[in-house]
Amino acid sequence: MAKYVVGRDVNAHSRTLSEHLKDAKEDRVYATEIGIFDAAYLFIDLEGIASYRGVSEDGIEKHMLGFKEYGYDPSERLLICTPGPSGFNFGVMDEQHRCMALKRLFDECQRNDDGTLNLGGEVNPYRRALSPLLVDGRRLMVPCIIKENLSAQEYIELANMYNNMPHQGSADSAYAWKELCKKYFDWTKYDETNRFRKIVETGSKKAGKLSKGSTDSLTNQCLEHVRKLHVSEHFLTLGKTTAENLVQATVRLHHLGVFDYLPSTIRDPGMKKDKMLVNHWKQFSTFINNFYWYFSRGVTWNGTRWSAQDVSKSLNLLTQAFLLHQYGSGS
Repeated sequence: MAKYVVGRDVNAHSRTLSEHLKDAKEDRVYATEIGIFDAAYLFIDLEGIASYRGVSEDGIEKHMLGFKEYGYDPSERLLICTPGPSGFNFGVMDEQHRCMALKRLFDECQRNDDGTLNLGGEVNPYRRALSPLLVDGRRLMVPCIIKENLSAQEYIELANMYNNMPHQGSADSAYAWKELCKKYFDWTKYDETNRFRKIVETGSKKAGKLSKGSTDSLTNQCLEHVRKLHVSEHFLTLGKTTAENLVQATVRLHHLGVFDYLPSTIRDPGMKKDKMLVNHWKQFSTFINNFYWYFSRGVTWNGTRWSAQDVSKSLNLLTQAFLLHQYGSGS
């Protein structure tokens, strides 16, 4: 049976990635020394290192099940950097879900009286998952590629390159593009203009103009940031209208209080959001926007309109129901 492979082979890295990794070290690191950086809210003017993406419960569970069934291939290495987040010597740059899955399996495994892991017989799923990484039966050592003293921008660029490797594939999903658009959108300027916010709510395709006479829009500025990151070849070939629809759907879902919950809080066991195309996200943002107006203007409780918090909670429940529905990818 094939190994459960979720990482990338260093030999398959692009020439640019190899250049970034030429001064990296390879070593085994105790899992307890590896932490997870908080996810970056924005990549614009990022000062300290923050994670490229958030961690979802669905992603952790997917990896845990894979390791239990197929085992862990010790030739696969985590990409980490040092120093790590507060309290840790190292921090994960890529494969946060893989790292969290290993640590959770290690914590879940039963212990013998002497403190060693009770891995049971050959068919024990914890033996398959953890035995290649165990040291003296008590500690977990993970093969890693280690980068030292990275800047915030170097972290983002290198993590993005890893995310664009063939085994991962998520760099070509519209949802991955939306996450980047959200992090490269200038929300400070967005908050300064009621005009833009009204345009987003009403769905005008002219979204993004800061003021009369502006030569650039927030939408175009955002897209330019993401293009410079070279997130994927498919993203670079998006048509103008499709790219603008992508940003508009992202801005609208963020504006309505939905997008911030998608990476980690809202469950998506079928990985539905990763399968949705740009036009699906546009349709979905319109669907959520219609209910926003209904909940905020058309629904009352004892004669009183719903609060903004009630509206936001309801929209997130709708999003959760949509992702749990088994039929269709985005329509």
